Amino acid sequence: MVTMKICGFAILCVMLILLLRQQRSEYALLVGLAGGIMLIGYALSAYLPVLKYMTDLMNESALAPYAETLFKAIGVGFVVQTSAELCRDTGENSMATKLELAGKAEVLIICLPLIKEIVDLARGAISG
Repeated sequence: MVTMKICGFAILCVMLILLLRQQRSEYALLVGLAGGIMLIGYALSAYLPVLKYMTDLMNESALAPYAETLFKAIGVGFVVQTSAELCRDTGENSMATKLELAGKAEVLIICLPLIKEIVDLARGAISG
């Protein structure tokens, strides 16, 4: 039922934006930003129980050292995608593409310690 409310809210925002764009385009941008912020806020609050569950699960397993890296990479992915979509919404496709490239580079940098571990494991398996 919550999904229906969220979708209804998003459709209401879009309809309001379309109406305002014809009359007062400056208000359409404000409604879009406010609606987007509210939807992102809800999405983040919905992810909190999942994040807590995954953290507890990781702490109970042998994967605990990798959990922080995993969560950082996922967080960067969410933030970059949301920001890129906002850029696209304003017509800045080239900025969105550059932002996504920078996000991918950051995720790669965050994952470098994991890549090193995998290479070390492979070396140990081959030599051992």
